[in-house]
Amino acid sequence: MLGPLILAVGLASGAGRAAEPDPFTPILHALDYLGVDYPGAVQNGKVLDQGEYDEQIEFATGVRTMIAGLPARPERAALEASAAGLLAAIRDKRPGEEVAAISGDLRRRIIDVYEVRVTPRQVPDLAAAAADFTIHCAVCHGAIGRGDGPGAKGLTPPPADLTAAGRMGEEVYRITGKHGGVSTIGSCTTKPGIVTSVVEECRITLDQRHLDAAGLASLFADARAASERFAAEAKVEVAWDRIWNIEPVHFDPHLLRLCDESIQETCGKLHRLPSGPLHDAAEVARAGVPTVMMFVQSLHGISHNKIEDTREEHLEMCVQAFDRLAEKTLRAFA
Repeated sequence: MLGPLILAVGLASGAGRAAEPDPFTPILHALDYLGVDYPGAVQNGKVLDQGEYDEQIEFATGVRTMIAGLPARPERAALEASAAGLLAAIRDKRPGEEVAAISGDLRRRIIDVYEVRVTPRQVPDLAAAAADFTIHCAVCHGAIGRGDGPGAKGLTPPPADLTAAGRMGEEVYRITGKHGGVSTIGSCTTKPGIVTSVVEECRITLDQRHLDAAGLASLFADARAASERFAAEAKVEVAWDRIWNIEPVHFDPHLLRLCDESIQETCGKLHRLPSGPLHDAAEVARAGVPTVMMFVQSLHGISHNKIEDTREEHLEMCVQAFDRLAEKTLRAFA
């Protein structure tokens, strides 16, 4: 039923207009950069690229200084200690995975301690982004991002073709229209994630759902083939990592009918999700226990996030519908 995958493509979208200045953005970007680039500068305790390594030291030193300047919180001392540990690990030429783990952990803790909002605060200004791309990126990446700008000649490595990720996004929905089900690109992140840096990697998370096993397999096969085709045309590398998957598990048809009735009687409108039971419900259904799930919508489609929210009137209706479902189920199975 669920086939979420990470599609990592060696390209990315162009630099966008900087967000409203805050003390956290440069720290988080620098930690991203350190986690990604350090392994290429040091291996087996030896410096492979002195210039890159010196830059790593500079960035780690800057991170420690910037954290010390953050608003006072009881947890700040521990963050400063971790930043000092990160700098020490780089100076000691520790393994890349160790430095990346320290950097990633420190980044997550800063976000948690200071409740940093990492989602966009406003809808991106596409016109402004296009202007920024023309000014800062097109000379090397070309007018439409294919890596064929006049400044690209002789560059090593050559500028990335930025179009494959965008083409993949559009193709995913065409494939879903062909096979049915639902596909969602939940995130698209670039590394090192610094507005003035050439992007080394673009990572897309793709969630694919279908109630039919063959349909799900077709969604996955076509999406993977498309990514490999686009990567070959753009002369970049593509790799897939499976996050999690489960075979299609269906809800109990009797409970599903009762759930439909309960919702219709409460609000008069019903939306069927192309998904069967997941997580705990999947295990219950697999054990032979009749299972159904009822959802109340989250505002703006955002769930499992700190900013998730739902209107009170919708919560009230959900409670009423669930109460109806419980009564109908008791009567049906009494």
